[in-house]
Amino acid sequence: MKAPFAAEPKSVIEMITPVASTSTAPMTPLTPYDRVGKASLGSSPEEDKYGGDSAAITGKLRQRPFRNRHRLRREMRAKLEEEYLMEPRWSTRRITDIAKRLNLNRTKVYKWHWERKNKD
Repeated sequence: MKAPFAAEPKSVIEMITPVASTSTAPMTPLTPYDRVGKASLGSSPEEDKYGGDSAAITGKLRQRPFRNRHRLRREMRAKLEEEYLMEPRWSTRRITDIAKRLNLNRTKVYKWHWERKNKD
């Protein structure tokens, strides 16, 4: 005996097709991250082919963009060394003043001082 509330589907299409919602509340629009598939996120066909894995496409792991290393010029190092020999302990204000006088980045002067201090 079958239960009175269970209706058998008429076809396979009815089994797959979702039933429309009876709710009267408006649906919120989907964001690109809610949608199925990566095509809405602006991915390339290669990423879609390999499931969005760029390592499978390029054979490399993602890395930060390469930045060239900028070394201090010889005369800048000589001036920093002079300052260090005059006074080995530098305050924040002194580091800032030296950076302004030599037209260098403050963090570059700080790092030079840190490495020079630890060298002793």
